[in-house]
Amino acid sequence: MSICPQHDVFFDLLTVEEHLEIFYDFKEKKPSEKKKKTEIGKLINDVGLAIYANNLASKLSGSRFVVLKGMLA
Repeated sequence: MSICPQHDVFFDLLTVEEHLEIFYDFKEKKPSEKKKKTEIGKLINDVGLAIYANNLASKLSGSRFVVLKGMLA
Protein backbone atom coordinates (compact mmCIF):
# COMPACT_ATOMS: atom_id res chain seq x y z
CA MET A 1 0.00 0.00 0.00
CA SER A 2 1.22 3.49 -0.75
CA ILE A 3 0.43 6.65 1.17
CA CYS A 4 0.51 9.92 -0.76
CA PRO A 5 -1.30 12.71 1.11
CA GLN A 6 -2.83 15.47 -0.97
CA HIS A 7 -1.89 18.15 1.57
CA ASP A 8 1.22 18.72 3.68
CA VAL A 9 1.05 16.50 6.73
CA PHE A 10 3.89 17.91 8.72
CA PHE A 11 3.83 18.48 12.44
CA ASP A 12 5.56 21.56 13.80
CA LEU A 13 7.01 19.77 16.82
CA LEU A 14 8.39 16.67 15.07
CA THR A 15 11.88 16.26 13.71
CA VAL A 16 12.80 15.04 10.25
CA GLU A 17 13.57 11.58 11.67
CA GLU A 18 10.32 11.42 13.65
CA HIS A 19 8.30 12.16 10.51
CA LEU A 20 10.06 9.32 8.70
CA GLU A 21 9.44 6.96 11.62
CA ILE A 22 5.70 7.67 11.54
CA PHE A 23 5.40 7.11 7.81
CA TYR A 24 7.60 4.01 8.01
CA ASP A 25 5.17 2.56 10.56
CA PHE A 26 2.25 3.35 8.20
CA LYS A 27 3.89 1.49 5.32
CA GLU A 28 5.54 -1.44 7.12
CA LYS A 29 3.30 -3.95 8.89
CA LYS A 30 5.42 -4.99 11.88
CA PRO A 31 8.88 -3.49 11.54
CA SER A 32 11.61 -4.38 13.97
CA GLU A 33 13.12 -1.30 15.62
CA LYS A 34 16.59 -2.23 14.41
CA LYS A 35 15.47 -2.60 10.79
CA LYS A 36 13.47 0.64 10.98
CA LYS A 37 16.37 2.66 12.41
CA THR A 38 18.79 1.20 9.85
CA GLU A 39 16.57 1.92 6.85
CA ILE A 40 15.61 5.41 8.00
CA GLY A 41 19.25 6.26 8.74
CA LYS A 42 20.31 5.06 5.29
CA LEU A 43 17.54 7.03 3.60
CA ILE A 44 18.41 10.22 5.48
CA ASN A 45 22.08 9.81 4.53
CA ASP A 46 21.29 9.02 0.89
CA VAL A 47 19.35 12.25 0.38
CA GLY A 48 21.80 14.44 2.30
CA LEU A 49 19.64 15.30 5.30
CA ALA A 50 21.77 13.56 7.94
CA ILE A 51 22.81 16.82 9.61
CA TYR A 52 19.13 17.84 9.80
CA ALA A 53 17.75 14.52 11.12
CA ASN A 54 17.14 15.93 14.60
CA ASN A 55 15.94 19.35 13.45
CA LEU A 56 12.29 20.27 13.49
CA ALA A 57 10.81 19.75 10.04
CA SER A 58 9.14 23.16 10.33
CA LYS A 59 12.58 24.81 10.49
CA LEU A 60 13.93 23.31 7.25
CA SER A 61 14.70 25.56 4.30
CA GLY A 62 12.39 25.37 1.30
CA SER A 63 14.57 23.01 -0.74
CA ARG A 64 15.21 20.68 2.19
CA PHE A 65 11.51 20.68 2.99
CA VAL A 66 10.80 19.56 -0.58
CA VAL A 67 13.30 16.70 -0.14
CA LEU A 68 11.48 15.61 3.04
CA LYS A 69 8.14 15.74 1.25
CA GLY A 70 9.54 13.50 -1.47
CA MET A 71 10.85 11.05 1.10
CA LEU A 72 7.40 10.73 2.66
CA ALA A 73 5.58 10.14 -0.63
